[in-house]
Amino acid sequence: MTTQFIKVASLVPDQHHCNLRLRVLSVETIAETVHPETGKIIQSAEAIVGDDTACILMNLKNDQVNLLANNARLRVLNGHVNMYRGFMRLEVNEEDEDDENHPRNHVLPQEGSPSLSSEPIGR
Repeated sequence: MTTQFIKVASLVPDQHHCNLRLRVLSVETIAETVHPETGKIIQSAEAIVGDDTACILMNLKNDQVNLLANNARLRVLNGHVNMYRGFMRLEVNEEDEDDENHPRNHVLPQEGSPSLSSEPIGR
């Protein structure tokens, strides 16, 4: 079974199991916090990502943060859309369990995607 990818413009609030091909337009915030119970350092970041149809703010954590660089291409598997202060945010949680019908959540580098041109994406 092949993975079906959708466009950012088709996302709706509270949508789950989203597969997208995206480009990082800008990295907005990168922060490190300490988990209060475990003491583990948690990296988190926000980035504006998009495709040829629209842009969205994306939250990333830990190893996902290392994939962020301007114009980096990403492949998001099994993401979900949350509403925060009236705006949609794309998230990919590392903690979600495997599901027979949906692949494990991932953010992966995307090399040479034909669906994303090398030209800048307009806002």
